Amino acid sequence: MKTPPTGPCPKSVFDVPMPIPMTLYLTSHPQPAGLLRFAAGLLFAVMAVISEPQPVQAQSTQPEEAGSGERILSFDSNIKIRSDGKLDILDRITVRAEGREIRRGIYRDFGTVLVQRDGTLDKVSYDFKKITRDGEPEKFEIKYFPGTIRVFLGEAGTLLTEGIHEYEIRYRVDRQIQFQPDQDVLTWNALGNFWSFPIEDITVTLRLPRRGQLKSVDFFTGMQGDDTAAETLQIAEDRNMAVFRRKQVLLPGEGVTLRAELNKGVVETPGLRQQLKWYLRDRLEALGALLILVLVTAYYLAVWLRVGRDPPAGIIVPQWTPPAGISPALAGYIQNRGFGSDPFRALSAAFISLAVKGFVTISGFDKTPTVSRTAQPVDNSNDRKLPAGEAAVLRALDTHNTLQFSRANGKIVSALVSRFRSAIEGEHGAAFFHLNRLYCVAGIALSLAGVAVLLVLSKGSLESLIPVLFISAVFLSIFTLFVLRLVKAFTTRASNWRLIVSAVPLLFITLIAIIAVPVLTSGFELENPLILVALSALAGINALFFKLMQAPTLLGQKVLAAIEGLKTYLKLAEQDRMNLAGAPAMSPRHFETLLPYAIALELEKPWSRAFDRWLETATAEQVASAQSAGWHSHTGRGPGHLGRDLGRLSRSLEDDMRSAIPPPRSASGGGGHSSGGFSGGGGGNIGGGGW
Repeated sequence: MKTPPTGPCPKSVFDVPMPIPMTLYLTSHPQPAGLLRFAAGLLFAVMAVISEPQPVQAQSTQPEEAGSGERILSFDSNIKIRSDGKLDILDRITVRAEGREIRRGIYRDFGTVLVQRDGTLDKVSYDFKKITRDGEPEKFEIKYFPGTIRVFLGEAGTLLTEGIHEYEIRYRVDRQIQFQPDQDVLTWNALGNFWSFPIEDITVTLRLPRRGQLKSVDFFTGMQGDDTAAETLQIAEDRNMAVFRRKQVLLPGEGVTLRAELNKGVVETPGLRQQLKWYLRDRLEALGALLILVLVTAYYLAVWLRVGRDPPAGIIVPQWTPPAGISPALAGYIQNRGFGSDPFRALSAAFISLAVKGFVTISGFDKTPTVSRTAQPVDNSNDRKLPAGEAAVLRALDTHNTLQFSRANGKIVSALVSRFRSAIEGEHGAAFFHLNRLYCVAGIALSLAGVAVLLVLSKGSLESLIPVLFISAVFLSIFTLFVLRLVKAFTTRASNWRLIVSAVPLLFITLIAIIAVPVLTSGFELENPLILVALSALAGINALFFKLMQAPTLLGQKVLAAIEGLKTYLKLAEQDRMNLAGAPAMSPRHFETLLPYAIALELEKPWSRAFDRWLETATAEQVASAQSAGWHSHTGRGPGHLGRDLGRLSRSLEDDMRSAIPPPRSASGGGGHSSGGFSGGGGGNIGGGGW
């Protein structure tokens, strides 16, 4: 079966200040060029695989091949203007079918949106009263697209007999009259310029309401944009009716458009109530999208006020001892309210904590770090019950006494990470914070239900926007998460470098969105950009509250306050630290004890710098004690860099563990001003073909 043509319409060569169908309006605007156009083309080609074809056609303007008998033998269109401004239309279309393109029947495309001179969009409705073929009722199906509907006449499972068939289509359409101060104007495309077949015999009849008179009437034939009026026109004496006939064959790409000027009073001017109905109908999808956004936002706010708000933080006091019973890895987990997708910093803190306690040694300092299991520490202070996360790591090392973080050991490292994550999450339980994921799931379900209702209201015309909506939603969700990350960096008074690290991805994503979104939307018939904005914002709201809904418990808030106190101490300058009453003096032991916490809390740099400054004034015995620690094999740049080198060790562990894990395998297998007319202008028919 030959697929109905679905390319873009030819671009109009005229800039006509009058209402035109949405499909033709969009294709008359220039598309992106160069590299951006190429990138958009690739993306649209991928999307075309999962998208239905659009109903707008690009037909060749050349005659059909010699010997082709399929054509429209006659097209008789009777148009009656009602006193309320609607049009009652009866189209009789006689076709010759030979089973080539016309196999099951014909289809017709109608424009459902008129673009006014000021850029506003008027929605047009069609009411199909009766459709027959050869005098018998004919089944039909309507498919909706942005700015267009396609009416399929016939059944998919029934083939037409070859020969001549006559179709009668009765339908009613509104909002085609343009109301002006001194006259009313009808511009109507009677046939459509984008038929697949030549049309041999054409008659178009226009009738006015009783006692109505035509001020003037013109018929335009030819290609899209041709503004030469036809002369073969008959007007009744009472100027209540006009008839246009053409015996010359219309080729694909040519059409007939009428423009009639009516005296005021022939049709009723729409009242305020009717205009309000039209206003709501024009913006139904946009208002629906905004309503969904408001409802979902209200839901999240209500739930967040109930379960998502943090308890009072209390006063933060610097303290030099970790919170009781909280390991370095667990401290980082509580501070970040989870691991997310990256548990490696917390795991490196756990390794260094085990090393400081004497359970493991870390060698290969300047190359790929290697962790080795040691005998049970002799010091009773170290021989205590280990935290759950560190115990899980140690049990994994009991099987492999020595572990190097290389790609060859990827499966071992992956299993170790999984055990560590499970141990920390089990140790935490719900004691310190609640993720409140069920509330988020309900919010996402509410959002999806709203979008589904919107798709039903649009009768499927928004389905083609799903790919670009998905891309915009992803952009906005990622943007929201990076904004939250930047806000967190500001509120925690992070270093300038960390602020830059947080801001650069945000600026990069913003730049991509500014460039990509116009390119993406240019390939789709977007009737109202507000729909895309509202539904993309809906994705952003879900991403925002996915993070905001996480809330610490009362116990968790106390632990967070203690962690903030420790962070304050780690960041203090040396002179401020020494002024704290009861604070211990800096020493290798004190530095090593808090180093795993500094790593887990992302403060290893200031803590290491403080230790290096202390080493510069330390005695030879103190320096020797620092360098002779048994848990590492540092042979670096001297005692003045020991702290920074040990701090960098954690980043080396992170990077090597991350790179050791193998990547996942991919799976195989009407109210505008009119100054003139032209062929193809006005509302109504776009074209048709066989199927």
